[in-house]
Amino acid sequence: MATWPTTLPEFETPGYSDAERNNVIRSPNSYGPAKTRQRTTMPLRNIRGQIQVDSASSLVLDQFYADNAAIPFDKLNPRTGLTGQYKFVTPPSYTNLGGDEWLASFDVEVVG
Repeated sequence: MATWPTTLPEFETPGYSDAERNNVIRSPNSYGPAKTRQRTTMPLRNIRGQIQVDSASSLVLDQFYADNAAIPFDKLNPRTGLTGQYKFVTPPSYTNLGGDEWLASFDVEVVG
């Protein structure tokens, strides 16, 4: 399994969001409250993260994405402080902060 490159920073707290996907299926009844059940035993979480990088680090991130776009990788979760398994949902997009500084934004899902 891949691991988040040590040369890349962890997610920055401003701009970080972490939300659990709805894991409940509701089925209407002809009378009374809806029936509910869990979709899965482990609900997925959507995470939107940002990291500040220079041009060289953006190339590292692009290569890491190219190599691991469809497979899980280990990374530290800044909210919990625990290492989890993630998969990319979107490729990195970059916003120039001036000079050689870039804000890389991307979405991942927690899968383990």
